[in-house]
Amino acid sequence: MVIKMPDITMCRSSDCPKRSHCYRAQAKPDKLQSYSDFSAECFQYNFLRFWSMSGESDGKQKEYNDKNK
Repeated sequence: MVIKMPDITMCRSSDCPKRSHCYRAQAKPDKLQSYSDFSAECFQYNFLRFWSMSGESDGKQKEYNDKNK
């Protein structure tokens, strides 16, 4: 089975300063792709939802989850 779309919820934010370096914003979507605007969470929680273009989290999500168990 071939999965064409990224298996993530992509970001629709147009004013994020990290947009050009974020996999959530730059991945190639499919017509059935899911989207959300993560800008409020990113700005409030120091870019918690940011993923580098390598497709990996920068570790902030894990740190946040560990702190808020």
